[in-house]
Amino acid sequence: MSKKWGAKMQVFRKFCQFLRLILVCFLGSVSQKGWANDSDTVPIHIEADQMNYDMKKDTAEAIGSAWATQGDKKIEADRFVVKFQEKKSSSPSLEKASKDVEEIIALGHVRLISPSEEITGASAVYNLRTEIITVFGEKIVLVSSKGSVEAHKSLSYDQKNQKVVALGHVIVVSESYEMRAPKISVDFKKIAPSQNQKFQESLTLNSMEAEGGVILKTQSYISESDRANYLAETGMVDLVGNVKITDGKNIFEGPCGEYNEKTGKSRLVTCLSKKSQKEGEVISKGRVKALLYATKKKVS
Repeated sequence: MSKKWGAKMQVFRKFCQFLRLILVCFLGSVSQKGWANDSDTVPIHIEADQMNYDMKKDTAEAIGSAWATQGDKKIEADRFVVKFQEKKSSSPSLEKASKDVEEIIALGHVRLISPSEEITGASAVYNLRTEIITVFGEKIVLVSSKGSVEAHKSLSYDQKNQKVVALGHVIVVSESYEMRAPKISVDFKKIAPSQNQKFQESLTLNSMEAEGGVILKTQSYISESDRANYLAETGMVDLVGNVKITDGKNIFEGPCGEYNEKTGKSRLVTCLSKKSQKEGEVISKGRVKALLYATKKKVS
């Protein structure tokens, strides 16, 4: 039994590492210090009302107000389930009973808590074969010091492709803007450490794409478009398709537009460039329009 739970503790380390990676993708950069780096030095502590191992079904369970901690980080759920599969090996000398962890599932009131972030959802699944972790729920909330992300269907992270996808009335809030869309995808990149850095690498936001009807709110403007692309390096947001920018009572409309996060300024363009256009996508190259309201000055 101790070997089985030893395997379970190993997969909890992986599970916590991937949940941690979800946090950085929407809200900036962070060093990969944490669950992954602590795995060999800080023990995992698991507690629940009951723990079971089913040899026939190859599953292990922690049931009833279950939680796992490592250092100052914690995962809570009503139940944890770990699924095992026969270990694939060409060596006939290995034990037939040897198992690999296939999938780990957290069910009911899932919370990931660290000193700087917290993510909540109804359930979470991590598949070790595909290296994809997905948090599910009618309301998934991620909160950090840099902002927040809210999704109402799922929030998944694909390690192989370094991509996060949030589905279901997604709301991303940062210091300078708020973005809403049915689907928001985020790509991030790894940064090599400097000579003075202790850890191997850090992760930083590379680009973000919102689609399905996008609303972007800033302190000065509200913009609407079919799709929006954000490039972190330039701070530019490309607005694509049926763009509408509202500035007070003034309304500007056009096929495409841009928002500069660094200057806080927006402008409409005629989509002459195809950089933001997807393959097979048809975008009107029509003229831009404006509806302006004159402000009358009071004469003293």
